[in-house]
Amino acid sequence: MKVKLMFPLDVHDKLVVADARNMLFNVLFARHHHGHLLMRVDDTREVVAGAHADPLETLHWLGLDWEGDPAHPEEKARALRVSERLPLYREFSKKLVAQGLAYHCFCSRETLRDMFTQQKIHGQTAHYDGRCLRLPPAEREALKHSDRSHQIRLKKPEVVTEVHDIVRGRMIFDPQEVADLVILRFEGLPSMALANVVDHHVLEVTHVMRGDRMKAETPREAFLCQVFGFKNPEYIHIPLLLGEDRTLLSERHGDKYIEDFRLRGVLPEALVNYLAYHGMNPGPEDLLRSLGTLTRNFKVEEIFIDPSVWHLEKLQHFNRLTLDKIKDDALAHMLSPYVAQAGYDLFARGDTWAREFVVAIRPGLNTLSDVKDSIEVFFADKFTPDKKGQTLLKDPDAKKVVEALEEAVNRVPEVTHDNYRDVLDAARGQLAGKGKALVLVRVTLTGQEIGPEFSKLLPLLGKQRMLARLDNARRYIPKGMKRES
Repeated sequence: MKVKLMFPLDVHDKLVVADARNMLFNVLFARHHHGHLLMRVDDTREVVAGAHADPLETLHWLGLDWEGDPAHPEEKARALRVSERLPLYREFSKKLVAQGLAYHCFCSRETLRDMFTQQKIHGQTAHYDGRCLRLPPAEREALKHSDRSHQIRLKKPEVVTEVHDIVRGRMIFDPQEVADLVILRFEGLPSMALANVVDHHVLEVTHVMRGDRMKAETPREAFLCQVFGFKNPEYIHIPLLLGEDRTLLSERHGDKYIEDFRLRGVLPEALVNYLAYHGMNPGPEDLLRSLGTLTRNFKVEEIFIDPSVWHLEKLQHFNRLTLDKIKDDALAHMLSPYVAQAGYDLFARGDTWAREFVVAIRPGLNTLSDVKDSIEVFFADKFTPDKKGQTLLKDPDAKKVVEALEEAVNRVPEVTHDNYRDVLDAARGQLAGKGKALVLVRVTLTGQEIGPEFSKLLPLLGKQRMLARLDNARRYIPKGMKRES
């Protein structure tokens, strides 16, 4: 099967999860059939200060690349730009006007706003009433030769049209759905439907694969193809992406941009694997699959129709699987920027220390940014114990433990894997309840009742940091508390 696709993307916003999923499916479909995937970016909107992002770079980071136009191999993988194709879109819209299939609309934005408002007041669906189509010929010509801004609208087609969706079958549309559709806007910018239809025809696109939210564009494109005399491409509409409350995925569900997940330390392999489940079933969820494997197993006919729900916990599961594959040394370098954000150098005490730190915190990592939960425990000399920790430090036995630990730590040149048990035994020997003693040791050293294993914690803290923390713990032990014999 010959396959050539074009993926349209707005480059003035960050990459939303749904667009990343749609791009993934386009990549899998094109590669599975050894076809071509083109990228077209809409770069015509004015950029809001501080809002610019680079979704193309994000797609590269995910490993979702396009092949470029085979007709221009010297521009391989170059994205097409709407701004560079404006003359082409304007030429096609003028052809429709010349053939009497479209017309100039000279209504201002204010006129249109008032028209739609009045229609809503009277219980009507907002629609253009066709007044410029009814202008006397002399008045229409005079307006054409004036400086008055205008749009170009498509005349309502006369016959029903249809397209074929590989997943959903026949899709039939009534002409009323596209009555007086704007195809060229005031600024000479094309509507999405016009840009798509012209590019699909000129670039010989065979298939259009996009999210179900874009299904509203399908009748517009179908009728434009009809009036131009173009062949419709085949369509594949991918199911909606919903949040856990079964509404469209948005900011209220948490992060909805791929860049935000990236900043949190979700890795591309995890994102790609989880995105694949939102529209098809790649197989058991306890395995990670390469793009090559996903491509080989891709079957467009098996794409789901029903919406898919985005679960953050499942994404974390796939990220956990990805992190488990990474060796300790490599993971240390990946975690280093997050540690640096808190003002610490992960490698300040050497590569071995950094590697042992990774071993200690691995069990609690779902994303790279989760390392921030361990930074105070391993790096800070002073900290504020949590509420439970402050309560435990008011226990009269807390002072016994602090003094015993200080004595034991001061007796050794350094706290190591070989002698950390001696330090612990010194504290445990102060109390009859060994379990209570260990809890108090942890609270004095970390400010928390639970945390990393002592075999990993104490050697990583070392002598000087342990002494600093014991001194810090004294601030929370009530003054005047007497040591019991």
